[in-house]
Amino acid sequence: MDQVFQLIVKEEGLFSFSLIANEVDYFYNHLGLNYSYFELFTPSQIAKHIHSLIAAKKVADIGGLGENIKLGMTKEDAAFYLCTAPSQDEVRHDVEANVAKISTDKSISVSYMKSSGDVKQNGTQKLQLINV
Repeated sequence: MDQVFQLIVKEEGLFSFSLIANEVDYFYNHLGLNYSYFELFTPSQIAKHIHSLIAAKKVADIGGLGENIKLGMTKEDAAFYLCTAPSQDEVRHDVEANVAKISTDKSISVSYMKSSGDVKQNGTQKLQLINV
């Protein structure tokens, strides 16, 4: 957890130290992700996920979207999505489109995880993660 915190703080300095500390603590201790998430991703990847989630929450707040969060990070042969229920159909469409673009001579794995805790403190929406 400390390594992930340091990676986010060092990354770009877009968010305050206290906001990052609170979000990292919430992600690890209150969001309720399955332990396999922390085995599947490196500290550097987790830091990027948390940093991106902080940004997505800010965009939702600024846009008056509440807990309607949607974020996709794609590469040529991989993708990672974060979303809440209000965006899940749109994200499912994006995942299907992304999978269709991947060369047919490659094997594909798609994993789905859903938090047991809410994406925001005192919220109502669970965080959904899709990894291609």
